[in-house]
Amino acid sequence: MNKGRIDRNVMKKNRVDMNHLQMLLRDRSIFSLRDIEFAILEPNGKVSVLRKSDHEPTVRSDFSLQAKDVCLPVTLISDGVIIERNLDTLGKTKSWLMNELKNYAVSEAKQVMFAEWRDDEGLFVQKMSN
Repeated sequence: MNKGRIDRNVMKKNRVDMNHLQMLLRDRSIFSLRDIEFAILEPNGKVSVLRKSDHEPTVRSDFSLQAKDVCLPVTLISDGVIIERNLDTLGKTKSWLMNELKNYAVSEAKQVMFAEWRDDEGLFVQKMSN
């Protein structure tokens, strides 16, 4: 796309139809072509996008908000299995985790689909579906 206009010749040359273009854009969290000023199909098959200025996502500095520390989430349980090396990385124990899980009415790790820890928000738990 160039200045908001789709270049059909480039699409044909790269064997990209509208459905494929829309899928590539949705993968970039863009659901409307009218939000795009420029889009480039990269050699790896992905699309790089420059949004129109009035469709750019807002950032904290737009509102003069103080920056927050960025915290990397650590997966503690995946598909009912405790990832002990990640507990070790956090300096936490399996007994600590099991005690925390009681707050979610969980008595065994196999009841948990996914659990992660973030220093800024603590534990997040999603139980297995019945």
